[in-house]
Amino acid sequence: MWHHFRLIALIAVLFAVSGPRLTSNDRTDPAPLPRYHFDVDLNYRLHRLDTVQRVTLPNTFGEPISEVVFNVPAAHTRGVFDLHSVELDAADAVHTLDQTKLTVKLPRDLNPGEVITLTLKYSVRVPELNEPQSFGDANLAYTDDAMSIGYWYPLLAPYRVGQGGTLRIGSRSAIRSSAKWLITRPSSRRHRM
Repeated sequence: MWHHFRLIALIAVLFAVSGPRLTSNDRTDPAPLPRYHFDVDLNYRLHRLDTVQRVTLPNTFGEPISEVVFNVPAAHTRGVFDLHSVELDAADAVHTLDQTKLTVKLPRDLNPGEVITLTLKYSVRVPELNEPQSFGDANLAYTDDAMSIGYWYPLLAPYRVGQGGTLRIGSRSAIRSSAKWLITRPSSRRHRM
């Protein structure tokens, strides 16, 4: 039970520190942001996260889009990220996972102003930290003393008008998108970000 709470607390701190902020001077209505909702079951003993991730994506790009691209940092290491399914409106979605790039083909173009919700189901096996070569190697790793769970989930790649979701394959840089977050755990206890 404490392991679940510690995971939620850790994630809450990470998102609170790095999340987008609006000041009181920002009186205009900002464009709707993508929404990430996570249902996470952490098995601390087995160093495993089983996740149902829902991403609600409004098309604010001013042009129709035919695919959605995610960066999957956990897929940098073979055997860490296991994608079970991708769904759109409770139906299987056509997708490809090429190294760290997850591309979801939409059944029809998503026009400006329209919104979709994708559901990704996956497992992450947190690897043991052996002979780290950089601080980045410890982002997603465990030792006998601790477990670090950073960059474990697929996140939207930046969208560039005319170029679509752009992502350099094999890039170890973390790409973070502006979004709103909700993380829950199986006991239905909710922690808002």
